[in-house]
Amino acid sequence: MKKKFTYALGEILIVIVGISIAFTMNKCSENSKSEALKQQYLENIKSDIEIDKKILNQYFNPLIKKLKL
Repeated sequence: MKKKFTYALGEILIVIVGISIAFTMNKCSENSKSEALKQQYLENIKSDIEIDKKILNQYFNPLIKKLKL
């Protein structure tokens, strides 16, 4: 009877450890995806700012020249 109880306890412990490892791996994967998405957003924002800066310079340069006249 004691061996069966010890065996059952060992099996439960193995299952708990396995589930804990699976949750940890899933969380790590989610963090990795989140970080990659964050990097992509930052790159897109940087690109958009550069494009907007060029457009603004195209409009402001002629205005500044006219104001100097």
